[in-house]
Amino acid sequence: VYKRQVSTQSTWGSWREDQKQGKGRYTYPNGDAYSGDWLNDLKDGSGTFTFAADSSSCIGTFRSGDFIGGKWVRANGTIYHGVFKNYKPYGRGVFVFGRRFKQEGHYRNGKWIPGKVANLDGEVPPEITLTVQGRPIVLKYSGEGHKGDVQELVQIANFRPLEQWLQRMRDTPEIVVNDIAVRSTAYDSVTGRLSTVGLKVDLMDPQGNTLPQNEVVLQAARAVVAVILNCEGEQCVVVAKTHLGNAVELPSALDVAGSTDLTSELVNRVVQLTGLKVNKNTCVNATELASGADIALQLGSDQVVTVWAYRQDIWRDWLDATTTKLEGAKHPGQPELLIVSTEAARQMLTDTVSLAALDFLSGSADRLPESTVDPMRPRTPPPPEAEPRPLYSALEVQLQEKAAREAAARRKRGPATEEEEEEGGEDA
Repeated sequence: VYKRQVSTQSTWGSWREDQKQGKGRYTYPNGDAYSGDWLNDLKDGSGTFTFAADSSSCIGTFRSGDFIGGKWVRANGTIYHGVFKNYKPYGRGVFVFGRRFKQEGHYRNGKWIPGKVANLDGEVPPEITLTVQGRPIVLKYSGEGHKGDVQELVQIANFRPLEQWLQRMRDTPEIVVNDIAVRSTAYDSVTGRLSTVGLKVDLMDPQGNTLPQNEVVLQAARAVVAVILNCEGEQCVVVAKTHLGNAVELPSALDVAGSTDLTSELVNRVVQLTGLKVNKNTCVNATELASGADIALQLGSDQVVTVWAYRQDIWRDWLDATTTKLEGAKHPGQPELLIVSTEAARQMLTDTVSLAALDFLSGSADRLPESTVDPMRPRTPPPPEAEPRPLYSALEVQLQEKAAREAAARRKRGPATEEEEEEGGEDA
């Protein structure tokens, strides 16, 4: 941990291979500053970005250099809780003014659309008003153990699966939604993004009879990532054997709309150990190619899975070297990566979602590109061996060739008589 100063830029924190890693503070030439988590020279994790121009701050979660969610604190004390893209708020959010009152609303095309205003007298539980089936319904916490804050409630209000569920309710007149409360939440352990929301709901039929369903579990769309490698006519796929009962599955990640990340423990491990650049820019969404529309696999409850395919031509020596590297990377408690044939993967996979995704890819093979990235460069061939030095000089070779010709000629004439040998001797 040390300080680096270049011109008017100043940094406190950890560096690795000349890139900011871990926790640190960076001050930009214009006076802006970021303090928090870094990954591969980008703001990634929890942190605070302070703008020098107006002394406002963005406090919350950063991903790949962008501020995606948290609170925007103005110099006058006004706080906005919401979600962000390119440091600009969008979707539903809440303004809190001087701890006296709050205003709900949403940003649309960069413009704030105000909603309900409420006083903040004492400890008021957080709540946000949603429009459900054309009627206002207050989204709040159920009080059954989990107690979140207004910042989390804003994330839930902008949670894509919740929006999809509300859309289904609008299209289902035989179900009337009377009340919605948040019972539980869960976050992805790697990305920190909201992944699951448990709702306590009060549903009725049009006649006013209470329906038995009183709980809805919403899960973020997951992306199954099929890393397909074509090795000299043989098709292989990367699978992961997790430490949970030796389950075997394809790598998967949260599928966040608008993000180029396919980040999870397994995907990160694939990138780290194989060196393959697996992300949305190097993959194709196979579920979109199925029929030109975004058709996802619907797998029970409200879980939606999209299938991303990474395809590359590789060389046998790379496959052999990488297989050896994966074998040496085995560690107790860590997922074990394997590169196996597609047929072997079908026999090994224990995860039904992975099996469904692999079958889906097989059925869509004719619509997938042969590769999603350039073929892997072949290994540089070894230099040619030096030509052997001759054993004899040119004159010696000529004499040997002359002697061979004379010997052949004598054999052709046959054995000489004594008289011929004497004549030959006299001639000589």
